[in-house]
Amino acid sequence: MDINTLFLLVGGILALLATFGLFLKQAGGVRKKNSTSAFALFPLTWIFAVLGYFLVGFFISYGYHFFQSATDLNAAQGYQGLRFFFLASLACLIPAILTSALAERAKFPAMVIASTLLVTFIYPLLEGTLWGNLSWINGQTGILQSWLGLADFHDWGGAVSIQMLAGFAALGGVLVLGPRLERYSKDGKPLEFVPHSPLLYSVGNWLVALALIGIAFSRYAGDLSKATALVPMNILLGIVGGGLAMFLRPKENWHIRQNSILAGAIAVLAGADVFHPLAALVVGLLGGALFLFSYRLITEKIHLDDALGVWPLHGLVGAWSGIACGIAGYTFLGGLGGVNFLSQLVGTIVVALVATAAGLAIFYALRVAGALRISHDEERLGLDIVALKMEHIAEETKKK
Repeated sequence: MDINTLFLLVGGILALLATFGLFLKQAGGVRKKNSTSAFALFPLTWIFAVLGYFLVGFFISYGYHFFQSATDLNAAQGYQGLRFFFLASLACLIPAILTSALAERAKFPAMVIASTLLVTFIYPLLEGTLWGNLSWINGQTGILQSWLGLADFHDWGGAVSIQMLAGFAALGGVLVLGPRLERYSKDGKPLEFVPHSPLLYSVGNWLVALALIGIAFSRYAGDLSKATALVPMNILLGIVGGGLAMFLRPKENWHIRQNSILAGAIAVLAGADVFHPLAALVVGLLGGALFLFSYRLITEKIHLDDALGVWPLHGLVGAWSGIACGIAGYTFLGGLGGVNFLSQLVGTIVVALVATAAGLAIFYALRVAGALRISHDEERLGLDIVALKMEHIAEETKKK
């Protein structure tokens, strides 16, 4: 095994750990009656995401399929297989992000269907454009060059193609699904729900943020001559910047403030390979601040019941990452250059529109089919009882 395949193997394992961290966070962030079911979605959505990406998604992105002999698949030490392992593991972040926004009131089959469709069809179009063999945004025949005469879109760590895609698709789901029961009082004030375990919530955040360092560095597999220490350094400083943002809202709930750690990492992802470390620190700080202020805004003013703050964290901060790459990546700000602000802005807007439209379409179709939301009685009982049939919890509820 050469160093390239080793990078892919380690990167894929870290991506799966990041997925595990997001579901750990979800299990800690919901109420106790939904905690086990929140984590039960981990293997369920993971299985179908990998299957869809294996059968369809990888071919859309890279033009390579696995319907051939094992001898052919084993060429070059099975490099394409390990490449699939790494990229499929990355794709599994999408259902982990998506389901977190819809927690406590969406049906299991609906979340599995929605996340599988995104990973199988929508995500490969973006991934294939940025990293693969498609050119509907990038390349000589892409929108940015042939229509607008701009440079290619840059998204090194998947802040836009993964984080933002899932975040804006989740926004579509939240809009269609509506808030949880009793989330808002009759006069419109948000009622705080006590999370099952703020500790699990925060551990999940940290696990994902730290895993992103290794995941982003693993993107150099296949061309290690371009590998630079800027990637791990910049993401680490982005995390530090996000951590500093916690002090901007000292009265915010502790577990909510912890999200700024992950926000700092996501903010730096798109330009991690071109930023100066000082720029990464500032971009991470602004990413953390963006999450903390936008989370309260959408919860209290816009009345979007995003259970774990997915849209502000992954969607809005992911968008900031794409745009920030076109600002802090310029050489006059200490970056390596090769980026263009208009390209980053246009590309980010296009992805936001595509992802939101996909989320609205998928979840509206599920609602029309009567397959989206559990009943009010089931929501009061909790998904641990309704979906997992954990009857001992029902008995405990009756005693109380």
